[in-house]
Amino acid sequence: MNVNFLLYDDFDLTSLTGPASVFGKLPGEFHLNYLSVSGDIMNSTQGLKVWTEPLVPEETDGIFVLPGGRGARRLIHHDEKYIAALKRCISRADACLMVGNASGMLAQTGLLYHRNVACYSGDSNWKQMFTAAVNWIDDVGWAADGKFYSCKNALMSLDMTLGLVADIIDTGVAERIAAELEYAWELDENGFY
Repeated sequence: MNVNFLLYDDFDLTSLTGPASVFGKLPGEFHLNYLSVSGDIMNSTQGLKVWTEPLVPEETDGIFVLPGGRGARRLIHHDEKYIAALKRCISRADACLMVGNASGMLAQTGLLYHRNVACYSGDSNWKQMFTAAVNWIDDVGWAADGKFYSCKNALMSLDMTLGLVADIIDTGVAERIAAELEYAWELDENGFY
C-alpha cells in the first residue's frame, strides 16, 4: 500500500519522521512516497530538505499523511490550489493521518464535517469561525473517525500511526513495531486515545 507524505515548506520534521518510522518497519506492506503540489524540494522548519515528487491527485492512492508545522497555517489561509489538491487526494484515500495543525488544513476542504478530530493547540477563535462543523476533541492524544486519524501534536504521531497499523493489519504487528522502535505504546481501555 502506498503511504503518501504530502509536504510543504516549513513542515515539522518530527511530524514526518514519526509516521515514517512506523511505516518504514514494514517495507513489504508499505511503500513510502514524498509528494508536494509543485514536486520541488520542501524544507522543514528544522532545515532538512526533502526531494518530493509532484502530486497528481488522480494517480495517487493509499494512505495520506499530513505533517503539521509552521507552514500549515500559511497554507490554511492563503493557498487555495493546495487545499483543492488536498481535497481531491483525501477523497480518494483509504486513510488520512493528520499531525497537529495539519487537521486545520484538511478542515478547510469540508471533509472533516461532523468528524471527531483531536484538538491541536492553536487559535481557538479561528477554529470556531472557520471549522465550526468539526468536533474538536480536547484531552486526547489522538482520535480516529472512519478513515480520518488525527493527533494533537508530533509527539503523538507514533501512537496514532501505530493505531492505524493495528486497525488495518493487526494489533500484534503494531506492538512488534513499537518494541522495535523501543517505544512504550499503551492501549487505552476506551480505545486508542
